[in-house]
Amino acid sequence: MRRVFFFSFSPLLIWLPIIPVALSKAVNRSIDDTLGDSVTRQRPLFLPSTVGIWEDVTCKECALRPSIQDAYDQTWTAATYRPPMGNMSISFPFTGTAIYVFFILSNVSSENSTTAANFTLDGVVEDAYRHSPDPNAPDFQFNESALAFAQTGLENSTHNLLISTSGDETIFVNFDYALYTFVILHVAYQFSQPSFRFEEDDTISSPLTTSFNLSTTPASSPSTTPTSATGSSIATAFSTVIASSVSTAMTSATGSSIDSSNTSNHSSTRTGAVVGSTIGGLLALCAFTFGLYVYYSRRGRKPRMHSIINTDGGKSILF
Repeated sequence: MRRVFFFSFSPLLIWLPIIPVALSKAVNRSIDDTLGDSVTRQRPLFLPSTVGIWEDVTCKECALRPSIQDAYDQTWTAATYRPPMGNMSISFPFTGTAIYVFFILSNVSSENSTTAANFTLDGVVEDAYRHSPDPNAPDFQFNESALAFAQTGLENSTHNLLISTSGDETIFVNFDYALYTFVILHVAYQFSQPSFRFEEDDTISSPLTTSFNLSTTPASSPSTTPTSATGSSIATAFSTVIASSVSTAMTSATGSSIDSSNTSNHSSTRTGAVVGSTIGGLLALCAFTFGLYVYYSRRGRKPRMHSIINTDGGKSILF
């Protein structure tokens, strides 16, 4: 039976745009004064921890009592700083690229209505906030009108924020909530191996397809089951070629960080690694294809049959 070898070159085009793509999604998460982080449930640390200094919405003796209906999650935690205390603070960790802190500000005419605080991020003092009562404004300001601190462009990693008050004057601090922006990174790879068809003794192997996905939770690689011995050998050979290229590309993509200050320095390195791995995979694929072509071309050749006719009437000899 004549052996037919067929290889489709059109799937090679699929290899050209295969570039690891980092997909990111920014989400806002909250840190409530009472309920804590919306994900970790960790509550801010209020110091000093002396009973009676930091009060919440249940306080009946507090002179300044904002409406809970306007407060975030209908909760707040407040304290009045006095010079003999020396210092009072609020601190909490967060993981993200931006942070926003919201107080509840008082405009009630009182010597204890001024709000002031220093904001220290990762050990560095970033800002000092101060609000004096405004007689033309509502008694209390909430949410966007009470934004006390904002910092963006941070590395998508864990940070620590310290809100502190000290000095020689009486200060009112009411912490309502904070919002931080967290970037979820998702790197995905999806591709198909080129399809092959071999006709040898009326046996046709099935096309082989493989896909890879890399997300925040590593997934196991799917298995491929060939339908013939020929398909099995091809799958094994291509698995070696593809694994080498994909491993290099995945390492290049997942190894990169989301540091905005180093983006320009890293972009050229990632691009070179991706292009190099892609070209390497193409060269290996072409070499493998050429080897298969030569192999099956040689197997498809049949030796010529020579005959010598016996003039004495005997049988012809074939060799």
